[in-house]
Amino acid sequence: MAARFSKTGDNRITIPDHADWDLGTGNFTLAAWAKPSTSIAERVLYRVDAAPRGYFLSRLGADWAFLTFGSVATGDARGGTPVNGDWALVIGTRVSDNVFLYVNNSQVGTDTVSGNVDSAEPLYLGNDRDYGDAFEGDIAMVAVWDTDLSASERSMLYAGGMILPRMPLSVAPANLKALWMLHDGSHGATITTVRDATGVHDGTAQSTSADPTWAAAPISLGAGPLIGQAPAVVVGNPWYQYQQEA
Repeated sequence: MAARFSKTGDNRITIPDHADWDLGTGNFTLAAWAKPSTSIAERVLYRVDAAPRGYFLSRLGADWAFLTFGSVATGDARGGTPVNGDWALVIGTRVSDNVFLYVNNSQVGTDTVSGNVDSAEPLYLGNDRDYGDAFEGDIAMVAVWDTDLSASERSMLYAGGMILPRMPLSVAPANLKALWMLHDGSHGATITTVRDATGVHDGTAQSTSADPTWAAAPISLGAGPLIGQAPAVVVGNPWYQYQQEA
């Protein structure tokens, strides 16, 4: 299951402002599976104020992007090639004053950032604070950590694909601030609320006209070879067995 967003409904999911989103000048990681349906797909995860101060994951034209708006300088890491109808694992990480963008477990962009990224904004999925950059497509398994992830931890997320929606719970668990698996409803139903797997940060759907809906997922393999099937790397793995029984 995934959350389906459209520009027609100008919709989003809002998670209330919280100190957990104040990542300051420290290391942090944002991750999400995203499947754009058009070339105008935009914000996947967004928390930026008017200053601007904050961070977001997005599709920007021909690139995936991880932008960090520090109090001194902005980091803009872009790369990868979004393909309409294909799922991609998009990860943005800040390490000291460096930012890195990974798509399907490959580094595709890097830049530098300086200063504090804190704001007093909610965290949004599928759009921005002004309903100005709605994502067009599906989003699933969105997570926030207040640390950078190692290469092996990023590989775990990618290898788990979308058949192991609880996999992020075992990746740097002491630093995981939230995980929205976005599989809380039935296909075609209107989204009203979304659950955070950590039990702290549930979200609410909002729209200017039509709320986002639940969509059956995974649908296609796309660039992520492990999406939608039980890869050999996890068959026999306790996590895989747990998912089959859940």
